[in-house]
Amino acid sequence: MLRVMFWTGLRQRLKDISGHKFDTIEDFDSLRVAIRQIEHSLLERTDEAYQHLVGSCSCKDGSFRKLRYLEIKGMIQKLSTDVIELQKQVDPSKKYQSEHGSQQQRIDGRIEIREIEEICNPIIMMKLIESPIHMIAADNKVCYGTTETSPVTYQSFMDDDIKKRVSTIGQPLDHVEAKVVDENGDIVAVGTPGELCTRGFTTMLEYWQDPVKTAEVIKKDRWYYTGDIGVMDEDGFCRIDGRIRDMLIRGGENIYPLEIEQVLYKHPKIKDVQVVGVPDERLGEEICAWIQLKEDVDASEQEIKDFCRGKIARYKVPRYIHFSDSYPMTVTGKVQKFKIREAAMKMLGLEHARPHYQKS
Repeated sequence: MLRVMFWTGLRQRLKDISGHKFDTIEDFDSLRVAIRQIEHSLLERTDEAYQHLVGSCSCKDGSFRKLRYLEIKGMIQKLSTDVIELQKQVDPSKKYQSEHGSQQQRIDGRIEIREIEEICNPIIMMKLIESPIHMIAADNKVCYGTTETSPVTYQSFMDDDIKKRVSTIGQPLDHVEAKVVDENGDIVAVGTPGELCTRGFTTMLEYWQDPVKTAEVIKKDRWYYTGDIGVMDEDGFCRIDGRIRDMLIRGGENIYPLEIEQVLYKHPKIKDVQVVGVPDERLGEEICAWIQLKEDVDASEQEIKDFCRGKIARYKVPRYIHFSDSYPMTVTGKVQKFKIREAAMKMLGLEHARPHYQKS
């Protein structure tokens, strides 16, 4: 997410400088590589840098003639300096760490552009967004909703506390009610996870000619059950912790895959991860992590488990680790976790496994 935010802002700034529209992903990706190469090698001669930039880009029709290398480089260096200063404000004792745990080498007191993608936490990124750099629109907000709710029911605002702006979906919009309930439909205490429900004029009437499906998500009192696990604070700000259907129960403990996934995403070798539950005769369910590694790296199951220890509760450390090159996806690009679960059960020989309390 942070990586997308940063490059979206940089892309807009380069569009302003160059007048080039960057209509294709390939255009921008090639420019991104070129800028990284320029910053990394610290080319000092403007003409040499210009040739390096144009030669590395797929658009060689003269559309980059307006690009001013020094302005681009100055912008990157200013951003790097701001990251360092903001890091000191958030945590003065923290050092920038490389994948190998050693402090990053800095160039003229600045970190390299590639490091910004890896180390920016949400608070730093939001402050950068609000800075004069104007990486993206100054009135950036977070919105939440579903197709069934037309589609926004929650939103953050510019005067919200920055920590809440980057960690929650904001507060309910005008004329929208919201609550978090347990499995019995009772409202839970503040700070307790449950299913987020909304009600208001934004809610659809029904699924077209499907009353059964409609009744599953919209109750008679018109409360819409989102299927999302939400945690609401005393001010109405809500944090989304995952999907109800993704939650698994291990030994009577509710476990939210998103929490484990967020920890594993911090592993320097992991590109993507999906956590699912698989049946277990003794505990009901066990945790299985399907992991995509970054290019040209290897990792072992034990390495992944050791990484988790100390960062999450012991019972949340995945028992099963599987390395995969891809995930089953929908046509819209969403990961199909139920298919991962089915594949994991087959691979582990658990198709017929049932918890002991379900056996006759």
